[in-house]
Amino acid sequence: MIDVRTNQVVATAADTPGAEGVEYVPERKKAYTSNAYDNSIGVVDLRQMKVIRKIPTVAKPDGSAYAAPFHKPYVSDELGKAEAIVDVRTDTIVKTLRFESEMGMPQYDPVAKKIYVNLQDQNIFAVIDPSTDEAVGR
Repeated sequence: MIDVRTNQVVATAADTPGAEGVEYVPERKKAYTSNAYDNSIGVVDLRQMKVIRKIPTVAKPDGSAYAAPFHKPYVSDELGKAEAIVDVRTDTIVKTLRFESEMGMPQYDPVAKKIYVNLQDQNIFAVIDPSTDEAVGR
């Protein structure tokens, strides 16, 4: 955690090996890390600045995006060719979407209310509807 007024590190959350992505969830005072080295999503309680849960993923969680209206981070498992969908109210994976490509960085579009994720082996984007957690386009 960095104090943006002073640019000083004020706290560090340990046990996030190879963190490649992080999503801040302000309404829960938590962050979710994509831990590539132990294939997990770390749930960080920002009040305590510690990992309070590890959620296993398929293989090499990479980028992530938070769809705030749906209370769900979407975490791309790059080598697992999957998108893990987490419910921040229960800190559990509610669904895993499988693709035939390594996954890149997802992004949430608040206007379209869709998640776009890079299918990097195929040079296309998959479109996910957060209201159904289904792939709805390419």
